[in-house]
Amino acid sequence: MSAAVLLQAWADTLVTTGLLVLLILIVRKPFARHFGPRLTYALWAVPALRLVLPPLPFADPVVIMPEPAADMAVMVPVGLPIAAPAAAEPLWTLAELVPLFFALWAAGMIAVIATAMVSHRRFRRPQREEERHQRCWARRSSSSRSATSGW
Repeated sequence: MSAAVLLQAWADTLVTTGLLVLLILIVRKPFARHFGPRLTYALWAVPALRLVLPPLPFADPVVIMPEPAADMAVMVPVGLPIAAPAAAEPLWTLAELVPLFFALWAAGMIAVIATAMVSHRRFRRPQREEERHQRCWARRSSSSRSATSGW
């Protein structure tokens, strides 16, 4: 197996699993109303199984070939070479796009983590100021007690 085939299988598995997760997120509330929470939670086994099962069979890429013009007559002088028609190939394959998709995913992951960190800092700021304020008063009260008690 070549690296391109393995990369293609990995990408297909991830795309399929992502679509299954999206589908479950869409249908889980109506599904829970009809079948209850146990079966709704069991739905999450489907994408998990998709990750561990072997890859789905690959479909050949669909290439639309233009139909040759039957009515067109071309005069070719005798002795000139005739070029064979070029086969239409896809502009890119999924294996070529995986690094781009990975870079986009990594950039999104970094953005989400950075946003969560900033949000957490904003949330904790009043609490840290309150703790700082309490420590300051605790020091002042302990120093004033020691000064009045003679220690």
